[in-house]
Amino acid sequence: MWQAYRKVIVIAEQPQDVRVTRGTTAQFRVRAVGATDLTYQWRRGSQPISGATGSEYTTPPLTLADDGTVFTCEIKSLIGTIRSNVATVRISSSDTPTPPSRLSVSHSKS
Repeated sequence: MWQAYRKVIVIAEQPQDVRVTRGTTAQFRVRAVGATDLTYQWRRGSQPISGATGSEYTTPPLTLADDGTVFTCEIKSLIGTIRSNVATVRISSSDTPTPPSRLSVSHSKS
């Protein structure tokens, strides 16, 4: 007698938090194993991102307003759905002033 069994979806690699400079993109990756026929849907907050249906997602160029935005990936197969951990993007300004270098002042007597 043939017996069907179900393989669970396991996320082997979770998306990671990233820190990028304003005006650049961020890349997220997830890797799932266990089931066949996996489909992916990336989300920004709770909203699906149109066209973001692979195991990797690259954002458009980000602004300071995007700081703290969270991304997740929903992975589906015929047996169920699982959602990745949250990954947060942090944005730093490219205008951040650099600390002044140490200055050395010497006095000379004439």
